[in-house]
Amino acid sequence: MAKLILIGFMGSGKTTIGRLLAEKLAIPQLDLDALIVQENKQSINDIFTEVGEEHFRKMETVALKKAINQNVILSTGGGAPIKKLNQTILKSVDAPIVFLNAEFKTIEKRINRDASWPLLKRIAELKQRYIKRNFIYRDLADIEITTDRKSPDLIVEAILEKYDEI
Repeated sequence: MAKLILIGFMGSGKTTIGRLLAEKLAIPQLDLDALIVQENKQSINDIFTEVGEEHFRKMETVALKKAINQNVILSTGGGAPIKKLNQTILKSVDAPIVFLNAEFKTIEKRINRDASWPLLKRIAELKQRYIKRNFIYRDLADIEITTDRKSPDLIVEAILEKYDEI
């Protein structure tokens, strides 16, 4: 079963923080988006373009079901926690769910560095998703960490401190 689950909007740092946590705790990290890319031999952007977001979300649920019972630090995709079924899957294991929260300005700066994100071109729509999803992330989370203006190492320290309290 997953040891710790990271959720948050795209660009919040789930992959980076997951990798650092995995190193620190000496267990593997599993990135849900990377698993989908590996299994489908296509980038997330290509999947969105070819089959659309709805089909991608189905693929994401299948990947989540495979990943949730592995002994890993699990970094979800930003949209994974949005589906009710995925929320049930995430809550079905005894692993803390950590919401990596960043201001929209921070997210926008981070994603502007990476043109591969599929929703990048629609900033207004992206902001609406950010607002809506943050309520869901907050509701699901056992731990919330604000990542703005913090180094990855400080974020990992904060997570491990809270993790020990649970």
